[in-house]
Amino acid sequence: AHSLPDSETSRLAAAVARLIADAVVCFARDGTVRWASPSSRLILGWDPFGVIGTRPALSVRADGVQSGQWLTGILESGQEVVRTRLRSPRADGVLIWSDVVAHVVHESDGAVACIVGAIRDVTADVERDADQREAERRFRVMAEHAVDVVFHTREGVTDWVSPSLRQVTGWDSEDLVGGITTHLWHPDDLKTAIAMRDVTYSGQPARGELRFKRKDGSYVWVGVSLQPYAEGDGRTGAVGIMRDIDDLVDQRQRAEANEARLHALLDTMIDPFMLLSAVRDRSGAIVDFVVTEANPAALET
Repeated sequence: AHSLPDSETSRLAAAVARLIADAVVCFARDGTVRWASPSSRLILGWDPFGVIGTRPALSVRADGVQSGQWLTGILESGQEVVRTRLRSPRADGVLIWSDVVAHVVHESDGAVACIVGAIRDVTADVERDADQREAERRFRVMAEHAVDVVFHTREGVTDWVSPSLRQVTGWDSEDLVGGITTHLWHPDDLKTAIAMRDVTYSGQPARGELRFKRKDGSYVWVGVSLQPYAEGDGRTGAVGIMRDIDDLVDQRQRAEANEARLHALLDTMIDPFMLLSAVRDRSGAIVDFVVTEANPAALET
């Protein structure tokens, strides 16, 4: 196999480093910069030539360890490749977050020649993650104090549910987290529950009234509202609210039953019966009446 002379290999390596968007820096054992790629100016604000021979601070890692300890730790660990995240000051003093991949380079006799680090600015990613965590924290604070049950699912699995679940259903949040809830819907409402889930995961909101099994085995009517939620990792998710509407459904069913009984009574009456509704003009004055209900006897007259 053909191998390149050391001098040509060095020139090729330097050329590649100039093309890499990450800042590539070669550190001596004591942290002194021996070489820096041109991209170090864009990422770190360093003059690639002016920084040579200096020991610029890399501040602290994400876990609070000082950079000097980190460089020393690489040498003491015996690892060939070390990955970490640092909070580093640019030349202008602005702090940035950076992911660093450090490779230990050895001499032919095994001694450490230098440490080559590839430094990538991930400040935007870190700040976005921090904003997302803060948004999630605010969401959970609000949800935990809500009367309605608030929940979050990923691909059909319950990821989180508010403590108000116990008040509505008797279940604790821990009973549902990590599992699916299809077995808890009333058999007659299961198809509706699955259809609502599928609609939401296709990107559309869904609403419905269903019966959910309580911990004691009884069922409670709940109104469910679902909204699609795009997960950062590409998975399909949904956030939803479940409200206890048992009393409302009971009142509605009673009203429907009373109305059915009334119609049955009217249908058996010999005397005509009509229910009239007033028609009003713009001023509110009654100008006519329309028939809204009539029993068979009234229709025969």
